[in-house]
Amino acid sequence: MRRVAMALGVFLVANVQRGVLQGAHRFGDLAASLSIEAFTKVLLAVVLAPMFGAAGAILGVALSIVIAFFYNVYAFRKRFGVLRAPVALDRELIVRVITHVGLGMLTITFLSYYDVPLVKHLFDARSAGLYAAASLVGRAVLAAVAFVPVIVLPKATARVAAGRSPVPLLLAALGIALSIVAVAALFGGVAPGSIVTAIAGGAFRDAAPLVELYVCASGALALASVVVAYRIGLHQYSFVGPAMVVAAAELVTLLSWHPTLHAVLTVLVVGHTSIFAVSLLGLSRPTAAIAED
Repeated sequence: MRRVAMALGVFLVANVQRGVLQGAHRFGDLAASLSIEAFTKVLLAVVLAPMFGAAGAILGVALSIVIAFFYNVYAFRKRFGVLRAPVALDRELIVRVITHVGLGMLTITFLSYYDVPLVKHLFDARSAGLYAAASLVGRAVLAAVAFVPVIVLPKATARVAAGRSPVPLLLAALGIALSIVAVAALFGGVAPGSIVTAIAGGAFRDAAPLVELYVCASGALALASVVVAYRIGLHQYSFVGPAMVVAAAELVTLLSWHPTLHAVLTVLVVGHTSIFAVSLLGLSRPTAAIAED
């Protein structure tokens, strides 16, 4: 338990460091940090797993985060130096922002992952395995769009601070994300068997009928994540409450009605699309007060 707590601590610190790099528009350093973690995670796991089994793979993951942590320290010192000075803190503002941002991001994160373990509890092992295989394709769509919110959030804030409209940024970001989702949906409809086999292996080719629906659900959630990042960058949090209600309704619906895997995915498509629609509610032009925050 102590080791898990230590690993979680390093992981959280590394992600806070990345948040600073993102907010400072150091996207090159941010990308390098993420790439270093991903590359070393695979490399160390491949090297250590044959020698130590699952423990070696886990050790490789832990070491990759530590390596990324030290790179973040290097990037931070290179960019900001070692000068220290008192920082004025508005505690009320910090609590308000963290609460809204935390709830908003927690909702999106929950919707990104909860369905697979839920299906494992609701269906037999074979059905759950096919669903998990199809979910890997959906995760690939979310991963492909993930870079867009990272850029949108600080850029939206910077545009407002500079007295420029952030709306063109939102439209461009949604255009890029929609293009990625459209390409994924096209391939998911034309060659779902080839895609799921390439990602999950030939044993899961029977998951092909699930791929298109899962891509649509993931695509809607990916678009929602772009809008959510934009709204957070402008300190507009009116979407948080409705999004949590929709997420809860989606979960309750699946718990009470899940006759087939296709039914589960239909609920996900409707629910995730509703999240995207809700993320647009109350969208307004930023004010000077927002820019000052």
